[in-house]
Amino acid sequence: MYVGKTAWTHYDFDVYEDYDRDYAFVTVYNGVFSGGTKQVTESEFNSFVGDKWAEEKVISEAEYKLGYEKYGEKGPYKAKLVDPKVETVAKPADAKNLEVVEKYIKGEGPTPGIKLVGAQVSQSEYNAALKHSFENGAQFERLSKPVAISKEEFDSLTADKANGKYLLGQLAEVKKDGVVVGWTKQEFYVKKWVKSTVQVKYWVDQYFITVSKDAGRLGDNVGGQGFAWNQKTGQAVFIFGYPEGPHPDGDKPFTGITPKWVYGKTSGKVYVSAAQKIEEHIGVKGALTPGADGGPWVLKYNNNKRLGYVNGVTSQFGDQDGNGRYDLITSAYFDGETADIYKKAANVWSGRIVGPNGELYK
Repeated sequence: MYVGKTAWTHYDFDVYEDYDRDYAFVTVYNGVFSGGTKQVTESEFNSFVGDKWAEEKVISEAEYKLGYEKYGEKGPYKAKLVDPKVETVAKPADAKNLEVVEKYIKGEGPTPGIKLVGAQVSQSEYNAALKHSFENGAQFERLSKPVAISKEEFDSLTADKANGKYLLGQLAEVKKDGVVVGWTKQEFYVKKWVKSTVQVKYWVDQYFITVSKDAGRLGDNVGGQGFAWNQKTGQAVFIFGYPEGPHPDGDKPFTGITPKWVYGKTSGKVYVSAAQKIEEHIGVKGALTPGADGGPWVLKYNNNKRLGYVNGVTSQFGDQDGNGRYDLITSAYFDGETADIYKKAANVWSGRIVGPNGELYK
């Protein structure tokens, strides 16, 4: 993947829309390709800029206890109530401090058979619940934080929510400097004291990133055409493009998907259009239609090597005989001023956009 950075244009076109200077040279960042998937920690995940997603891996109660013991309350090991018909019991009398409550969360409290789990509620019910309490129905903060998800899961849950299948959760885009860098879902839970026979879901949050790799400069990977200016008119050029628009009579012979080309000799600087401030466009006879705009005019093109010199760029389409069919393609004439703009653009290296850890720079 390659991304353009800056377009260099002529002052007359930029300010006055003078189509005698209808061309631009674009500097391009180094390319990017996928370096594969990597599992990372939550902190690495949160700081990473690029394609990333989180998954919930279902685990056993024993795995949950071991993981919770290692990573603690803010770690990735979680548990919640999944059986809506569970029997609720009163908070044990000995659940008076966080240390004892933590044991009950792991199913190891002083009163055998009692656990503290989360029961899902709506956001409004959660907001109205008691805070910082161990009582039934109090907010279960650790289970109610936003969780990073993939774009695919975000889109799926958005559709489910619209269809009434995901009513209690909330979805959000995560933006950084105005750019979407991730997606989250947030569900809301309150505390439930339950018997040990209750079905409880245990899971561990796993975080993944797609590592990017620098692919180098565009020209080094795919090659590039030369550039020519101040050339005599009357020379043969190949014109390439992806025409898509219809002719003036409404006929639409091209799809815009398949590349097309025209071969012909350039006219002198004869094409004039007051509307576009055109006084000296060169032209080639051809029936390409709009959509081919911006396509290159290649001088001395070698079909075997697929190389030549760009000496124009498609700007306008004309119907010279008035029969409702385009029969002329025009370009600004590339002169010394065009060469100056090209040289300024060529001297500006856009650089790489992949960091040392496979992250994408902003």
